[in-house]
Amino acid sequence: MRVHRYRVNRGARAPLKRGQTDKLIANGATINSGATLSGQTRGALRQGLVLTVISNTSANPISDTFANLPDGGIAAVNGNNLQVSYEGSDGN
Repeated sequence: MRVHRYRVNRGARAPLKRGQTDKLIANGATINSGATLSGQTRGALRQGLVLTVISNTSANPISDTFANLPDGGIAAVNGNNLQVSYEGSDGN
């Protein structure tokens, strides 16, 4: 069993500007079976805000989904309800 942990903006040297987030950029991505994703937010997020967790630069779509986040599902994070989408803004 492989266990990987990826943390964004943890101990960053320069703070992000308001509305910016860290993300993982990958040229092709496969989410391993059983992998889960969790996160934290600070305060209320504005409605309609898009948070990108994985930016896929490959022409191929991300393979599989996180076990705890089905496509179209709702993730409750610190009082914010976030809708999950694996399609992304450019179709992959």
